[in-house]
Amino acid sequence: MRRPDRGPAGFTLLEVVVALAITGLVVLGARAVLARLGDDAHHLAATAADDDREANADRLLRDLLGRAEAPLGQAGRFAGDPRVVRFDTRCDVPAGWQERCTAELGVVEVNGVPTVGLTLSTGEAVVLRRGFGRAVLRYLYDPANGGVWVNRWSSAVSLPWAVGVEVDGELTILPIGERG
Repeated sequence: MRRPDRGPAGFTLLEVVVALAITGLVVLGARAVLARLGDDAHHLAATAADDDREANADRLLRDLLGRAEAPLGQAGRFAGDPRVVRFDTRCDVPAGWQERCTAELGVVEVNGVPTVGLTLSTGEAVVLRRGFGRAVLRYLYDPANGGVWVNRWSSAVSLPWAVGVEVDGELTILPIGERG
């Protein structure tokens, strides 16, 4: 019995085109997945950097308030209201020691976004919180019996026991000096 002649062995043009189309779809899908992974990694890195900045800013503010100095006349007065507090403290300098400087903690708007920020007379500025509903500053006048908080501090001779930063109803207490 004779076998029928078969054409040359191989793929038809249609099979090659279909294989190329499927390969192209797989490559495009893989590219989209890798791009998404890259975006997610970038977002995670940016979020981690923001968290580090926020933690370092909190630590800096606590250190500065811990080193706050009692007023030395009208120029060095510790003064605060619900939006801003200004005080003298000691700032670290690159040479490795501390020098007298003035710090200002304030609730301001930056590009239309509510922000709690810290600025130093050395030129350094740090954002502590951003994008909230409401924030105010409070001052601990008397720590006895749960504490007496006031909205303003303007004593020419003393420091409050602590500064409270209230953001959307949550109060963060920042002790002042070694006594806090």
